[in-house]
Amino acid sequence: MNSSVLFNPYIILLITMLPITVAFLFFHKRKRLKVRTERKNYRVFKKEDIDMDNLMNNINKSSQLHKELSRNYHPDRFLDEEKKALAEELMKEINGNKTDYKKLLALKEKAGYNLTNRE
Repeated sequence: MNSSVLFNPYIILLITMLPITVAFLFFHKRKRLKVRTERKNYRVFKKEDIDMDNLMNNINKSSQLHKELSRNYHPDRFLDEEKKALAEELMKEINGNKTDYKKLLALKEKAGYNLTNRE
């Protein structure tokens, strides 16, 4: 064999780049497959599965109701220690459910039974 053919820089470059190229294509194809399956899972939802009324109430009305409940039932508004403790527990629940309109309405009713704004 001719030794000049074996030490040709183009052949050496081809031999070294071949495994790198194969590895790149393998991992790139794997990544594309993962993205495609995530897209398929995203498109599975149907319009009937989503309660649009609840979603719009959560988006539009929950922040206003949260402000109202926070203002009315803040523990600093109560002088009685028992009511103050109830208000602290209620505030934890109110802050934990900031964006859930239905739960905030239930908490408003619960606060109406347990606490009053007038001292």
